[in-house]
Amino acid sequence: MGNQNERKLLSYCGIYCGGCPMYTREISHASDKLEQLTSQVGFDQMAEFSPDMAWYPEFKQKLTWIKANIICDGCRGDGRQYHRGCTLRECTKAKGIDFCINCDNYPCGTVEEFKTQSPFFQGNMERIREIGVEAFIEEQIKAGMPVC
Repeated sequence: MGNQNERKLLSYCGIYCGGCPMYTREISHASDKLEQLTSQVGFDQMAEFSPDMAWYPEFKQKLTWIKANIICDGCRGDGRQYHRGCTLRECTKAKGIDFCINCDNYPCGTVEEFKTQSPFFQGNMERIREIGVEAFIEEQIKAGMPVC
């Protein structure tokens, strides 16, 4: 494993994007499916006549928003990043390194700040350091969901 395509799915902080429901579009697809099902059974019409369904138009708007916005092409991708403006991503890209553990200044202030946002970050970095990138990717693929 660990080919170039799989390596591109491993973010700068060690999240394996290939298992993320934002990357795989599972969240967007589920929102779309839920919107279809609720329309199919007539929630739109029920909301017009039933006070109990007054919440539905706002809910439908949120589903539409989720479909359009909870999408990510991975932080190494060229498209949309859900975590736009990630300081860790910008720092590692600027330094031309794969992960912040490859930096001479690791750990630094950026890392310390990022650890407060992602409690699994340091464990991911240490695991990559311990077993290597390819083995870490294989672990993440087997786990199926990213550790983020």
